[in-house]
Amino acid sequence: MITTQDELQIPALGLWLDARRPRDLSFISHAHSDHVGSHARAIVTHETAELCRERFSSKADVDYEVHDLGETFSVGDATCELLSAGHILGSSQLFLNHDGQSLLYTGDFKLRSGRTHPRCETRKCDILVMECTYGRPRYRFPDRAAVESELIARCAAALEQGKTPVVYAYALGKAQEIIAALNRAGLALQLHAIIARICEAYERLGIDLGPWKRYERGTTHGHVLIVPPDARRTPMIQGLFPRFDIAVTGWAIDAGTKFRMGVDLALPYSDHADFPELMEYVERTEPGRVYCTHGFPDFVHYLRREGVNASWLSATEQLELFR
Repeated sequence: MITTQDELQIPALGLWLDARRPRDLSFISHAHSDHVGSHARAIVTHETAELCRERFSSKADVDYEVHDLGETFSVGDATCELLSAGHILGSSQLFLNHDGQSLLYTGDFKLRSGRTHPRCETRKCDILVMECTYGRPRYRFPDRAAVESELIARCAAALEQGKTPVVYAYALGKAQEIIAALNRAGLALQLHAIIARICEAYERLGIDLGPWKRYERGTTHGHVLIVPPDARRTPMIQGLFPRFDIAVTGWAIDAGTKFRMGVDLALPYSDHADFPELMEYVERTEPGRVYCTHGFPDFVHYLRREGVNASWLSATEQLELFR
């Protein structure tokens, strides 16, 4: 049985899935803060453990149980394996067999390839628990290379006009993808201190992002500045003039995103699966049952129209997955 009355849990195994509150044992799919808690023990990949240690000093007491992708291990009487999720560096899915049934929990994922992490792996399963953030048909992301080319062109044009291009990207995952792409174009980069720290962790983990410098006030001329989205209203940015502000986010599909974020340009670029990828993922895994989390509850109706036995995981629902 899996319960969602509090957070996602498999009580028969004493195992929580991406729990935020402190638990005795939780699987952490990746090192974004909304998936990490101060657990007694956490099942993770090596990269996720290192990124969590770098980002969350308040969670220093967590005992990280590290497993390689594809390694078989046990939780209680269940046989488990971590599969690449293709979301950010270290991101993984949990695949397990218990009492003759297989379950695949995706966490955040995407099927498109990235520059700084392995591609997503799929596995046929009896039960699929999947995140579906962009689970409406209008969320269809353009070709990733085309978006990167537009970003490079806009940054280069701003530099030619004597402006500083400021790119707003999540500090972990998306920023490193953007850095790798802009470096391939030969653009000079300066990074917000938070992003720089994570890039140093990436490099310790063997990921070559190319050259970059930490931000220094008064030295941004001729550089693309990459900062977290919440830095937009800080003195660091408000005092920078002239500049050209660019947000990279999947929500740029929505026409009002540029105005809502207060930027000059919003480009649709995400580390999550878009609607076609969500549908393709279900087709690849051929589950007997699908449970959807995050995003739009009406995504289940699109699956049902394709003959998929799909349900939305509500906060009070208890579902018998293992008998």
